[in-house]
Amino acid sequence: SKLHRILLYASPSACRICQMRAASYHGSWAMRQLTPSLKNAMDFGECLQHLDAAAQAGDVALAELHFGSAWARAQERQRRVVCNTVIKACASAGLPMRAELWYRRLSVAGLAPNKQTFGKLIEAAAKAGDLKAALGWLSECDSLGLGIDEVSLSAAVDAAAKSGNPEKAAALLNCMKDLRLEPGATGYTAVLDAHVRAGDVTRAKDVFQDMIESNVTPSRVSHNVMINAHAKGMSTAENASQWLQELISTGFIPDAVSFTAAIDACARERDVTGAEAWFRKMTEQGLTPDLTTYGALINACARAESLQNAVMYLKEVKMKHLQPDLVCYTAIMDAFARKGDTQSAEQMLDRMLQDNLELDTVVYGTLMKACAVTGDVSRAEHWMRDMMTRKVSPNQITFNTLIGACARTGESRKINHWLKEMRTLSVRPDQTSYNAAISAFAREGKFTLARNLFLEMADEACIPDVVSYNSLISGLSKRRKAQEAELCFEDMLSKGLQPNIVTFNTLLHARALRGEASKAEEWLREMMRRGLQPDLMTFNSVISACAKSGMPMQAEHWLTELAAQELRPDLISYNSIIDGFAKHGDPDAAERYLSLAVQRGLSPSLVTYNAVINSCAKKGAVSRAERWLTHLAASAMKPDEVSFNALLDACARSGEADSAERWFGHMTASKLKPGVLAFSAVVRSHCKTGSVEIAQEWLQKMLSHTLKPDVICFSPILVALGHRKQVEETRSVLRQMLALQVRPDAVLARQLDKLLGNRWNKKKK
Repeated sequence: SKLHRILLYASPSACRICQMRAASYHGSWAMRQLTPSLKNAMDFGECLQHLDAAAQAGDVALAELHFGSAWARAQERQRRVVCNTVIKACASAGLPMRAELWYRRLSVAGLAPNKQTFGKLIEAAAKAGDLKAALGWLSECDSLGLGIDEVSLSAAVDAAAKSGNPEKAAALLNCMKDLRLEPGATGYTAVLDAHVRAGDVTRAKDVFQDMIESNVTPSRVSHNVMINAHAKGMSTAENASQWLQELISTGFIPDAVSFTAAIDACARERDVTGAEAWFRKMTEQGLTPDLTTYGALINACARAESLQNAVMYLKEVKMKHLQPDLVCYTAIMDAFARKGDTQSAEQMLDRMLQDNLELDTVVYGTLMKACAVTGDVSRAEHWMRDMMTRKVSPNQITFNTLIGACARTGESRKINHWLKEMRTLSVRPDQTSYNAAISAFAREGKFTLARNLFLEMADEACIPDVVSYNSLISGLSKRRKAQEAELCFEDMLSKGLQPNIVTFNTLLHARALRGEASKAEEWLREMMRRGLQPDLMTFNSVISACAKSGMPMQAEHWLTELAAQELRPDLISYNSIIDGFAKHGDPDAAERYLSLAVQRGLSPSLVTYNAVINSCAKKGAVSRAERWLTHLAASAMKPDEVSFNALLDACARSGEADSAERWFGHMTASKLKPGVLAFSAVVRSHCKTGSVEIAQEWLQKMLSHTLKPDVICFSPILVALGHRKQVEETRSVLRQMLALQVRPDAVLARQLDKLLGNRWNKKKK
């Protein structure tokens, strides 16, 4: 039968009947142990009454004390009842091994077990969640020809449910139906609870519906299980409320468990109003909220950051003469931690200590989280040390919080220390530990350390995941090592890991930094081929790559594609386009996109204005560049070195030396320190007008500012002197240039060859 097939699951190694027979020769010894001296004047009924009271309370020790008196007064036919009652005590306490011991004593005494014996043995196994033992007892009951009743099978269903095996629980429930036994609400509720524990609310609903269709009236506990399912995140708080309303509509009066579950559901969704509404209904029905109820309500307020209400309810707990537990305090502390309010979080700790609560890892982890939010690594380390001083063992979560704080604040030197401390305390670093460390080292350019940790991760049998690989790829990308980043990507694929949008965005960024538009576009196409939807960062990288490659028209194409994907361009998008047209020397297009950005409600940044000024400079449009710099100077933003350098470049290209000197003066008046580019622009502007002597004076000024001129500073002077056929002067400037260890480039050498032949360099032959 179906039942026997299920019972094969138990497959006991040896039949208990054989064990009973093998132990029979111990009978006389067992009887001596079971027969105490008679010292009490109570009759059998009174002794059995005391024994049963202890059994119902689950007090096995007291039941065993009363056993002797009851056994001594019992007639032969009553002794099985006495043993069964002790087994009942073991069942109430959920002690299956102790129940089995008394079962063996029963057999040693020569007494045959009955249905009630096996019912209590199965119940003991069920309460302990020992499905195999429960099915074993069910099989033995059947093999002795005692038959199987609703009580035994219901207990087996409960055992399957408590062992986390909803499928087996459902199968046993169906067996009850096949045997024409009535499962009752208890059996159905056990299966409901099993599915809820497994996180399968859909199957739970099906079982609930089956209960109704089988004309079994759901109990209040059945409804509570469904309310709790929705409270634990398997559905919405609204559904939890609907189940509570259904409970009321069926005529049941909700208990504290019902209301607490509904409040807990609201807490999960940060619905303070709903939580408080159910709390009021609970008190209106005359139910007294317990600490669990208040804990759920405080959690609802804390999660919604309604901290004033959370603290108010905490005070109410004390007014009701209830002792707040760690759950209440930690919920409020966590809310302060999320806000980065370390001081208030620490005040909660003080109140816990005043209430003599024993601090745990969750409390310390929450305090460290508060410090991590504010970037206070030193304070987080203080709490880690305090935790160890109080003999509270740190776990992975607390270490990961601290390592994460070090990673976010760029204190990577501390990471290795805490990883070492972690291993010293036999706490094994996990993916989170390693990923935080690898990411920190990669961000700081310490790629060798990041790579070593990655390899160590694999050696520790902590398999690197997508986050691990993404951190490595990011580190390589920032070092402009695009090819190595792509090799890392190939290794990731070989391990069977699926790249995500972060992976592709990082690879795209690597190519964008190098201005490799075609490679960036290839990665975009590969990303879409894998079914990933590009985001704003993706398109911005491709637009930037095209702009850097001198392909502003292609950048425009991707900006259009970005909008077609219903994404909104941001200032980075427009800045890249403007910069592309600036490099192309197209101020009209640059100005057009600046206006478009403003129309879209974006506020241009200093980078935006500098790019527009640079576009004018590349065209030699000094007046336009001046207009934009004047506009920038009048705004809240102030021009920087890049702004002035771009305008000075415009003056140099157009040969407006007077304007160059004037703007150079404005630059120094703005308390900006001119660099090589600024001096070089003035030098070039004078060379352009033929004022080589003045250009040389500016070259000397640059040297007096302890700046080292580059070949671009010397080239216009040398070429100008070459045009004049002033060979000796050319050689003099060239000697000065070589003395500063500045070598002529190929362009300059060709120009001098063309102007002076070999006369400019006697050593050339």
